[in-house]
Amino acid sequence: ILFKKDPRIISECCGSYRRGKETSGDIDLIICHPDIIDENDLVISGGSVLSYLLNELQKIGKLEITLNAGLGRFQGLIRTANNFVRRCDIFWVPYDSYYSGLIYLTGSDIFNRLCRCIAHRKGYTMSNWGLYPFLDPNDINIRKIKRNKLEEPDINFETMRNDPHAPSKYLTGKKILLRSEEEIFKVLGIE
Repeated sequence: ILFKKDPRIISECCGSYRRGKETSGDIDLIICHPDIIDENDLVISGGSVLSYLLNELQKIGKLEITLNAGLGRFQGLIRTANNFVRRCDIFWVPYDSYYSGLIYLTGSDIFNRLCRCIAHRKGYTMSNWGLYPFLDPNDINIRKIKRNKLEEPDINFETMRNDPHAPSKYLTGKKILLRSEEEIFKVLGIE
């Protein structure tokens, strides 16, 4: 369905499937497009690829129930090829969030928490949106640390309106460009 719309769409089944488990509790899918580079592009796209996918699934009778849907996320129940109804989470992400989103959706949840903890200890915040430094070491006016907490950061109000959970709402323009999952591990010092 996705490749009929545009063969350049990138998608991957994540979660326990990607981790090689024999059974799975749900289906986790990440999709992105190389032309939708950042969060602003995602907002401008209006969730076009995700909307298209959901509309096509509805047309062929595969979309059973929508539990939660937004610009970049669908959570619901779909009917699989073998006629089972399964829980499905689909994330439509900008290209600069693809590799961090891939790690997030692949999991496990314990692995994700461990990675975020390591990132925090090294001065970053990490989520499915990306890896962001708390401090810019090249900035002469580095925010002062008070009682081991950073001062209030700048807020990107446009991103906050579109996704109140996106960390970049706090760290405007600071996302680290990542070209692979391995780069994330290299930055965090994880073998």
